[in-house]
Amino acid sequence: MTPEEIQQAVLLLGPWHYNHILPGNISTGDSDIETTHAKLVELLNAGAFSRDVYQRVLDLGANSGLISMWFVDNKQSHVTAVEGNPRYYQQLELVIKLKGYEDRILPIQDNLHLYEFKEFAYDLVLFLGTLHHLRPETHMQILRSCYKALVPAGEIVVQTDS
Repeated sequence: MTPEEIQQAVLLLGPWHYNHILPGNISTGDSDIETTHAKLVELLNAGAFSRDVYQRVLDLGANSGLISMWFVDNKQSHVTAVEGNPRYYQQLELVIKLKGYEDRILPIQDNLHLYEFKEFAYDLVLFLGTLHHLRPETHMQILRSCYKALVPAGEIVVQTDS
């Protein structure tokens, strides 16, 4: 894509929750990338993501993929990024393509109430700032499904606020 086409796609898919710097130094918006990094540092300081490598990560409510990309870059992960919001999913697909993550991040558009979790597939399940978007009566069902999707000794990280 040309820089003009990238800029047009960014404008068409906006507003963006996260700020990505795309090829041609094109920014997806005014969102504060430092806030996201501060949240990650807070989780790291609390003991989350303590392993050097997480081979398979399930990112539920991935938005435009900033956290998924962090795991690819920092934890050598292959990520399944599930996003139910059609606009965020389109953002996710665009960013994966433009930043070259096609071989490491699998985007899936699905409603988390309907997503079919696979048993014993993931080293880590991320549920960061997503739980409050779901119907409260389904929280336990979805969390149980997350647990079943873990390999033995796998981890679930849940962040309850956004």
